[in-house]
This record gives sequence, C-alpha cells and structure tokens, in this order.
Amino acid sequence: MRQELAIIYDDIGQIYTAWNKFDTALDYFLRSKKQYDELGMKSQNVLSNIGYIYTKLEKYKESVEAYNEALEVAEVAKDEKGISTIKNNLTITYQLMGNSDNMLEVFKESLERDIKKNNRKGLAIDYNNIASAYKLNGEYDIAIENFKKALEINLEIKNQVETANNYSNMGEVYFYKQDYNEAENNFKKSIEIKEKLRETATGKIKIDYISEEVYTYLWLILTYIEGGKNDMAFDTVELSSAKFLKEQISSKAGGQTKEAHINDFRKRLDNNTAVVAFAGLDNITHAVLAADGNGVTGKINYFSETIEPLMQRISDKCGMNAIQQKVSGLRGVKISGTGSEVSGNRNTIDEFNTIINYYRILLTNSSLTAKEVEERKFIASELYNYLFDGITGTTNGKTEIIILPDGILGFLPFETLIMPDGRYMAEKFNIKYAQSLGVLDLIASRKYSPPKPLLAFGGAVYQGKSSGGSEIKSGDDLDRLYKNTLDNLSRGGNSESAYQSLGLASWENLPGTLEEVKKLNGIVSSSEIITGAEVTEGKIKNLSKNGSLSKFKVIHFATHGLVVPEIPELSALVLSQTSSGGDDGYLRSSEIAELDIKADFVNLSACETGLGKIYGGEGVVGLTQSFLLAGANALSVSLWQVADESTSKFMTGLYAASEKNGHKYDLAMSQLKRDFISGKYGDELKKPYYWAPFVYYGK
Repeated sequence: MRQELAIIYDDIGQIYTAWNKFDTALDYFLRSKKQYDELGMKSQNVLSNIGYIYTKLEKYKESVEAYNEALEVAEVAKDEKGISTIKNNLTITYQLMGNSDNMLEVFKESLERDIKKNNRKGLAIDYNNIASAYKLNGEYDIAIENFKKALEINLEIKNQVETANNYSNMGEVYFYKQDYNEAENNFKKSIEIKEKLRETATGKIKIDYISEEVYTYLWLILTYIEGGKNDMAFDTVELSSAKFLKEQISSKAGGQTKEAHINDFRKRLDNNTAVVAFAGLDNITHAVLAADGNGVTGKINYFSETIEPLMQRISDKCGMNAIQQKVSGLRGVKISGTGSEVSGNRNTIDEFNTIINYYRILLTNSSLTAKEVEERKFIASELYNYLFDGITGTTNGKTEIIILPDGILGFLPFETLIMPDGRYMAEKFNIKYAQSLGVLDLIASRKYSPPKPLLAFGGAVYQGKSSGGSEIKSGDDLDRLYKNTLDNLSRGGNSESAYQSLGLASWENLPGTLEEVKKLNGIVSSSEIITGAEVTEGKIKNLSKNGSLSKFKVIHFATHGLVVPEIPELSALVLSQTSSGGDDGYLRSSEIAELDIKADFVNLSACETGLGKIYGGEGVVGLTQSFLLAGANALSVSLWQVADESTSKFMTGLYAASEKNGHKYDLAMSQLKRDFISGKYGDELKKPYYWAPFVYYGK
C-alpha cells in the first residue's frame, strides 16, 4: 500500500511541476520519498524530481544532495542513461551556483562515456556544458572551441533548438571578449533559427516561446549598443516586442506583419517628440534607447554600475526587509515568462521588481504617513535618475514622450517620476505609451470616420448577486478551478461559477458612474448613454453584431474592471449583474477582442483595466490589447482602483478639455493631470493617487 501511495504522490508532484506549482510539487515528492523511506527503499525518479524542484526554488544545496542520492541509486542499478541525465542536471545546478570546478569534473566524465558510446546528441550537450564552465572561469577561447564542437554536432544531427542555443552561447562569449562583430553575427544566426521555429507555433504558444527566448534578443541589443549601432539596437527591441499582438492585429485586418524601423519612424517625429524604449527589465542588465529626429541614443545599465547602487540607496532609505514585508501581500502585479538573466543574481532582479511594487503601494494609498510620502518622493527621484540617465540629451527640450515600457515598467506611471528640478514628469511632458512602434504603425493605418461622437456606459446594476460557488481554500482548489474554467470556456460556457469561487461575484454599485455619464452627455453634444440594467454583456455584443458599436468615435465604459492574475482568461469589464440568455455579466478579454469597434478613443473609466499578466517580450497582456484588437486606436486605462467621486471629476474634466483642443485626448489627459497637480481641483486631489492611475495607450 505504501509503495502504491508513493507512486501516486510522485504522479501528483509531476502534474504540479508541469503547472509550475513548484512548492506544491515539492510537497508531494517529499511525501512520496517518505513512503519509500519507511519501506527502506529509494526511488531514483523521486529523488531526481526533488533535486529538480529544489533547483527551481533556488535551494541549490538541497538540490545537489538530492541529485547525489539519486546518482547513488542509478550507479548501483548501472543505469547509464539515468546516470547521464542526473549528472547533466547536477551541472545545471552547479552552474546556477557558480561552481565551475565541480561542473567541469562532471561534464568531462559524461563526455568520456558519450565518446565510448558514440552518443552524438549526448556529446553535443557535453561540449556545450564544458564550454559553459570555461565561460564562467573567464577562459573564453577554450569556451568558444567547445561551443564550436557542440555546434558542429548539432548541425550534423539537425537539432535546430540546440543549434540556436549554441550560436547564442558563442555570442555571449564574444560579447565578453568585446568582439562585438562576432557577437552580433552569432546572435543574429541564433535569432534567425528561433524566428523560423516560432513560425510553426500557434496561438498562446507563440507568446510563451518568445517569452522563453527573449534573452537572446536582449544580448543582441546590448551588443549593438556597445558597438555604437543604436539604431539597430532599437530595431531589435522592435523585433522582440509585442510580436503576437502585431500578428493578431495584422491578421484581423487581412494583412501581413511588417517590422517597424526606428529610422523610418524618426522621420515622422516632430521636433517636440521623443520615443523611449526599455528592454531587459526581466534581467539583471537593462537597456534604454531614446530617439528623436536627430538620432538614437543608447545606454546599458549594468548590475554593478547602476542597478546595485540604486537598490542600495533605496534600501538604506526605506529598508529592504520592510519593503519586502509590505509587498508580500500585493495583488495584481505578477511576473511571468522571464528569460535567463543576462548577468548577476536572480534575487537582485526580484528586489528590483519589489521596489517597483512598493512604489505602487505608495502611489495607490491616499493616506500616507509623512515618512511614506518622503519615501515615495525619494523612490520617484531615484527611478527617474536611473531610467533616464544617459538619454536626457534626447528628451531635453521636448514636450512629448512616447514610452515603450518593458516588463514590470508596464505597471509604472512614468508621469509620477520626479525630475531633478523637483517637478513630476507630468508637469513637463505629455506622456503616452505603446506596446511597440509596429503596433503604433498598424493603428495609424486604420482610418475611421464614424458618424457619432460618443457612446457611454455607466450606472451598471450590481446588487442582488448571489455568492455561491465552491470556496477556494488551497492551491489545489485554485489549480482545479483553473483547469475547469479553461475547459468550460473552450466549450462556450460562461464563467460565473469561477468568479463566485474566487470571491469576485459581489460588486457594489457605483453611483458616481451614473452621474459621470450624464455629465458627459451634457459636455459632448449628440452623445448617447446607456445606463442601469441596460449596461449588459448581451447589449454590448448585440450593438457590435448589428454594426451600431462601430458608429461611435469614442466609447466610454464607467464600470467595474477586473484583472485576475491567477487566471488571466477571466480578466474582464464587469457589467450589470442582471443579464440573461447565458451571459454572466463579465465581458472577458477574449470577448472584447471579438467586438467590432472603429473608435479613435476608448476610455475605460474602471479599476485596474491597465493591468494584466506580463510575458517576456510581449509586455502586459490584458484588456488594453483586447480593445486594440477590437479596433480601438487609443485607450485610457487605469493602473489601480480610484475613488468613484474623483474619477468622475477626472473623466468629465477630460472630455471638457478635449472639446476645447479639437478632441486630442492624449493632450487633454496631460493637461488635466497638471490641473490636478496645481490644485485646481483642491489640495486633496493633488496626490498622485487621484490623477496618476490613468494612462494613455495608442496614437
């Protein structure tokens, strides 16, 4: 019975491993090991699984112990294949530990075995691993020699994935040797293969693939900057940014994706505009590029030179332990799909993300203590200096900046950063955001002439919704809910029970939204509003189907918004909870993407509509992308929950300003933020909490 139970626990652990639920997987593997221990037995498979999970959890000492125990079992059983696999896994762990001597010893033993067996695939792995160890030791010429041996074999056996990795690895070594021409050649060969491999993928797999491989693009970006080829570095940022979104927009329009080039884009910039792109925010080394009509500037922020001092200053001021404690319960900001770090310690990039998350906590609280206000201003100044150091020559003298954020910067309102003169960036610049230049080009090619000015939804009815559903009490419950939800949605079912189980089925009415849309009706002549129980999922879908939705230049949603990091497919606008006909009252991201919209501006006057799940290279994937796919040319989205009354003031002020400036909503939003900061709407609303969550994406 114990052995059967051990096997079951091992199977369950492997399932959680596949779902990347490593803590839960470890728990089941340890349960399995305990059953075998009580039987006086050892399972090579279970011990190897424990070693793998410990590596994933960055508990390297425990990982080495588990792998060595598994190795003993494999050697007693004379399991040559198992011995080779375990030793390869051990070397990966040693590599992460930085223990190159142990790595080389294990790799060379594996090489001798594979030479005797003429195991070509194994030999390629051995040479690659040996090269990696020499790279860690700084013995670059020997590393390149072994990478070339691995490459020769992988080309022979036509292993495209490993061939691409070999080229990428050699590119890194040449980069360290400061031979940027050879580094560039190897990275380009790697990317060429990866692009072809990616073409065979479909749907979400494409996002996952580029997310895993984006680090090679970053290495090429760094190579170009060090080689003084900043325009080519910018083009590489473009090549690796929002690829899936660009393909979806192009496909829906019946065309093919064309890559944007910074030098072409620069020719269309006026003298007052600069574009700033960030890359590598999921890695220790970051890059920033800025362009205007005069040229392109590039800067690399290396760990020891800029990032480590930044975090030390913030830690000295605020205390890293205190920051981490406050961030631990933060909801909504999740990192997913990060690639391999370019240099440094993985824990350090986690600390960088923690600082951004803590800054968001300070921004999203309207009642800060004097000490917290001081900390917010300090971090805002430090982040400005860090993110814009080296490129201010391009941004100085400009009035507008287009920002292409990367990674967790997609959750950061740059308007709140404080410049050396003590002003917020919002006070000097009109700031708008985009996923990539290619997305902007695709949007610019859409020319709309809808006959009607504005359609606004507000005052949705949320009362009277029953709770129901099975309460989520554990990670196991959440995993089951995730699987069941995806299965249900794939069959065309609604997701009401999933929201109930997550505790997301009870919503308070927002009386200010009814007042908000009524005021808009008075500000924008000939506008139309839909309110109360009419603000339903079915209503919006029907307006889309009969072509009515596409007749409005502006569409405004004053409703609740919802982002579900645990199950991104459930992110939605929350509409009246009195709908029928199979609708659940949640207009989910995939349903939004299917709408027929031809609006130049969609305003999501809702909570957290600018959040989502981060994928390496693709950025924040959420409601913003869905509305762009539906046809919106620009959006205003929110990065956190804001008080009903102040939101209403902001939105009515936005439309009043846009009516005066010829419906330039990005400029109207920038001016309105300055009005809030100046105290025009009262001293309380000067706080970033009230004016900073609203950001503008698009043209």
